[in-house]
Amino acid sequence: MAAYATAGATPLAGSRQRAKHIISQVVLHIVSKLTGADFEDAVDGSLKSLIEKYVPVSVPVRPAHGARMLDDRPDMKLWRLVAVMKACMDVLDRGPGSTTTKRGIYYSDVELFGNSQGIADRAIEQAVTILANIDGSFGQFARHNLGIVAAKRGMVYGQVIYKAPNGNKYNCAQGTGWSIEPSAQGGTLFLHHNVDRILVVEKETVFN
Repeated sequence: MAAYATAGATPLAGSRQRAKHIISQVVLHIVSKLTGADFEDAVDGSLKSLIEKYVPVSVPVRPAHGARMLDDRPDMKLWRLVAVMKACMDVLDRGPGSTTTKRGIYYSDVELFGNSQGIADRAIEQAVTILANIDGSFGQFARHNLGIVAAKRGMVYGQVIYKAPNGNKYNCAQGTGWSIEPSAQGGTLFLHHNVDRILVVEKETVFN
């Protein structure tokens, strides 16, 4: 799974253990229902009623007549939720500043997500909403704060210093340049005095 550290990404820095606990309990609830495994009693009693409210599961779920194999089946939608929440857990285990991309989650199991980034995106948003509803103190349970970010937005190379909104500065003349992180967009470019032109290339692969 794709993961990288990015300036300004602080997924629940002060509540990491609480976040991991909630995610693990939701996953435990879903998996126990889907598989029929006898560990539902292990779900935290203080969270159980909320989890059952926001993640209602009646299983084993059988495919509806005519449902597409990996899109419309209720059980597959639940397995996608599990995959997303496990990705969130992985990010939290990596520590402060760690992230994964929406694209990385999709590629972690392309078949599960029905060969569609859109299906993966819907699963991600559903997972974020469920977690926020279960514990209102996590109003910051936004996708970015869970460490799930969009893909990088291109790159900058040359005699340029980029100052991100959080104050971090990047020297774009080093190495192969600087890949623009989603969390760093909206900053300011400072050009060296001898720069007299800027070349914009539509495709990064062409530049490389």
